[in-house]
Amino acid sequence: MASRRDAPRPEPGARRYARAVSALFMLIVLGGLAGGAGYLHLTGRLGTLTQGAALEYQNWLEQVVNDPDNAAYRAEVLRRAVDAYRTTPVGKSLPLRDEAGHVVGRFRIQVADVTPLPQPDPKARPRYDVRISGGGELWHETGGRVRFEGRAELTYEVDFKVDHWQAYCWFTCTDLRKPEFECTHIDNILGQMLPGVVRNAGRAALEESLRPGFTLVLNPGGDTWVAQGKVGREFKPRSGPFAESDRDCETLWNDVSRLERGFRDYLGPLELHTGEELRVTVEALSLDAAENFGPDVLLLSEADFAAYEDCYPRRMAQVPALKPIEGGFNVQRQNFEVKGHTGRFYLVIDYTEYGLSHEHWKRQKHPGLVKYYVRLKK
Repeated sequence: MASRRDAPRPEPGARRYARAVSALFMLIVLGGLAGGAGYLHLTGRLGTLTQGAALEYQNWLEQVVNDPDNAAYRAEVLRRAVDAYRTTPVGKSLPLRDEAGHVVGRFRIQVADVTPLPQPDPKARPRYDVRISGGGELWHETGGRVRFEGRAELTYEVDFKVDHWQAYCWFTCTDLRKPEFECTHIDNILGQMLPGVVRNAGRAALEESLRPGFTLVLNPGGDTWVAQGKVGREFKPRSGPFAESDRDCETLWNDVSRLERGFRDYLGPLELHTGEELRVTVEALSLDAAENFGPDVLLLSEADFAAYEDCYPRRMAQVPALKPIEGGFNVQRQNFEVKGHTGRFYLVIDYTEYGLSHEHWKRQKHPGLVKYYVRLKK
């Protein structure tokens, strides 16, 4: 069962907006205080400044930006940060993790309503009420594959700090209300007999994942990351099981999923635009040394993925023949590239009887780990 969930990180579908918001955020930070000429002087002609002068300018600027007495200015910066948060979660899937940190399910956010709360003191930190709701699926020890709907109401207190040209916007959860986790389907007969066990465990996982809050990390280059809890300069984005080998690419996912027999994971949605290239590396490892482990790895169009989802769990015999754009079956290790395609896609890692490698699946009995490194070249 999942014990924690990553805080929202921008998916490819929101990456263009998030990059624009991040760049705009830093322009406000730099341009609003130093003026347009100062900003151009620092960024465009940094080489003409001595290292000591640049450091002195940076320290001065950060002191001004971080000064709580600049209430009106800081309120505007925070409003921009909340705008970034308001847009990025909707329509994306968030990983649910076990105690070891492996992905064991996904939660798709369908609604994220953000409402500012009245704050009479202009120097006080802004507060926002947030309502999130959506659905997803995960693997539970008792219930097997579980489909669910989840929702919660939260209050966040927001603050920020600029440090070494990066902005850290902290969303601290001060109140969590009405966390709900309702099972819409439970595969396992034991789980069907004990739905309260599954429901209570799911609600606890939802609370555990939301209470730490999260941090928006923005930099002048336009990248935006979101980390669980409160982080600062120690935060290292894009860390995962694979070394970051493609420095000319944007990393979309670098992670590990645990797949039980009868379960499948999916990454997406991701968007490909004209001229963009997708690169995928996948490794699968059985948790039983005597058994090979090979799931199907399929890149599907959004339409094919939706067709599969619409038929699960009671109409699987009606699932239309999947037409993967790229991928393979019984995969132990695979690399592939996707060029010349545009639109929205999902990468499905399938360890069920409904995949392409039916006969191989019948011989497999144990779970396995799947490592994946997905990056985008523009």
